[in-house]
Order: sequence, then C-alpha cells, then structure tokens
Amino acid sequence: MTLLMWWRRAGVERGGDIIGKTVKCGEKLKRWGRRKRTKFKQEVLECSEEMERLRGCHDDSNAGRFQECQEKHARLLVQEEAYWRQRAKMHWLKEGDLNTKFFHMSASSRQRVKKIDKLVNDDNVAVSTQPGLCEVALYYFNQLFKSNSTVHDPILSLIAPKITQEDNERLVMPITREELKEALFQMHPDKAPGPDGFNPAFYQYFWELCGDDIFEAAKEWLDRG
Repeated sequence: MTLLMWWRRAGVERGGDIIGKTVKCGEKLKRWGRRKRTKFKQEVLECSEEMERLRGCHDDSNAGRFQECQEKHARLLVQEEAYWRQRAKMHWLKEGDLNTKFFHMSASSRQRVKKIDKLVNDDNVAVSTQPGLCEVALYYFNQLFKSNSTVHDPILSLIAPKITQEDNERLVMPITREELKEALFQMHPDKAPGPDGFNPAFYQYFWELCGDDIFEAAKEWLDRG
C-alpha cells in the first residue's frame, strides 16, 4: 500500500514519466531499507536475548514463549541470508545453503571489484578524480560509437537475405504488453539492477502496479528509435 502511494505520488510530482517514478520510489525505498535493517538487527538481538532468558524455564507458558521466539529467530535469520545472498549475486548456490558471513564477504568483494580507481586517457596520463574518470569514460564511448562516413551499400547488396517477408513482418510488429511481460519474467529475479537501482524482482513482484508504465515507456522508446 505504501509503495502504491509513493508510485502514484511520484507520477504527479514528476509528470507521470516512469523514470521520475522509479527515481522517487528509489529514494523512498532506500530510506525505508536503512530503517528496516536497523530494526531487523535489533529484532534478532532481542530474540536471542529472550531465548537465552527462557532457556532454563520449564513451565508450559515459558516453553510456548520459547518456541515462538525460536521460530521468529529462525525466520529472521532466513531473511538475513536472503538479503546477503541477493547482494552477493551467488545464483549458483542451492536454496538452503545458509552462510551469512560468506555472502557478506562476497558482496563486499563485488563492491570492491566494481569500483574504478583509475583510468588512463589518450595522453597516457592516469586520472583518478571522479570528474576526470567521467570525462575519460565519456570521451572513450563517444569515440567508440560515433558515426562515420563508410558506405556499406555495395557490400550489403552482395549478401543474400535470410529473413522471409513473413519473418520481417513479425519482427517489425509493434511490441505488446504480454511480450514485454514474458521477457521480464524470464529474467533471473536477482540479476544486477539497472541504472534505476531496481532488479528484475522488483518489476516482477509489482508488475500489476507498474506494468502499464513500463509498457508505455518501452513502446515510446521503440517507436522513437
């Protein structure tokens, strides 16, 4: 219900575009996540302390309370494992392989690997500042993808077409909502998030909420070319 409110409110504040909605929701969810993690750690600690206090009590009332705490503690630990497994991106591990320390180390290692500390520009000068890194990266990709004046028509005319007219008609058909949903749900839920910070699991779980917005945005991008 809270996410629905954020999504709709972001649509009004940001003019209804999906980028504005994801940015706004992302900011809200980050703040919520920080509060939730703090509360989560406190709940684990409280359960552990309560279990320790009740461990020596043998009457029916305390035995029932101990079992409740034990079950809650187990649920919290499973949630913690799921969180760190997602952060670590260890998709090859079987469900049930529980080792928070291992997942935590893997996630920390991924964070170190993903960080770019230095780039060398065209003048063979090492750059390490954030603005400098951005400038080197921007120049590199601008050069890589810039258009050129090469004429391919003579070469292309010698290549026999492999796509039938029927295949071509299917390829250029407008995208459908069902087609987009099918492609999205084929993705692994915990794959690395995109520039908006959300992984496929978010859009899969909240498809009924944001599916129409995703479809309209994708259709607009494809139509625009």
